Amino acid sequence: MNINSIRYKFEPIKDLLHQNLVDILFLSETKIDESFPNAQFGVDNFTMWRADRNQHGGGLIAYVRSDLAADRKIQLEFSYVESNGIEVAIGNKKWFFCGIYKLPKRCAGGPKLQDFWPTVKSFLTNKGNVQQKETVLSENNVLITKQEEVCEIFNDYFVNVAKNIGSSQRKVDDDHPSILAIKDNLPDLDQNSFTFSPIDQDFVEKRIRKINVKKKPLE
Repeated sequence: MNINSIRYKFEPIKDLLHQNLVDILFLSETKIDESFPNAQFGVDNFTMWRADRNQHGGGLIAYVRSDLAADRKIQLEFSYVESNGIEVAIGNKKWFFCGIYKLPKRCAGGPKLQDFWPTVKSFLTNKGNVQQKETVLSENNVLITKQEEVCEIFNDYFVNVAKNIGSSQRKVDDDHPSILAIKDNLPDLDQNSFTFSPIDQDFVEKRIRKINVKKKPLE
């Protein structure tokens, strides 16, 4: 839930938790920092974990019912997106819940689309053991458990990330520092070696379609 500054809306959140309607609650855009003590936002019978940014934006808080065995797993949290990851033991299984706040595109310093894969990779590769093969997503406040739907969401995201790569790389970088250093140190080198031809997405797609996946690889 996006709370947009918890300091002004804490009482309704406390009332919600006291009604025993939820066992786990993540709040985003809390807008607090270390100057706000934990006691100010503590709730009886709930354990709280904070991932603050500052008073002007971002930040997350996780509340978990205190009779559930839970702990924060910082090593499983994301690198490029603000996150707060909590592992909860329910029965004989451990579940990893992660609250995320992604800066809007209009905000300076927000994560770029190409950061998405390195962001989720650590989570997907460390999320569980061989008995825990399922990934659950929450999209627009709807819990998605069907694995084919989860796969489609990831696939659509990767397609959107990659669709403009060809057009965004058309610039011929003749003045790249690495190339200039080679030219300066090897003046007798054939300068034509550094004549680059840009490629676009169509060129890459045609080459990929020609790949014979059934052909035996060279040994």
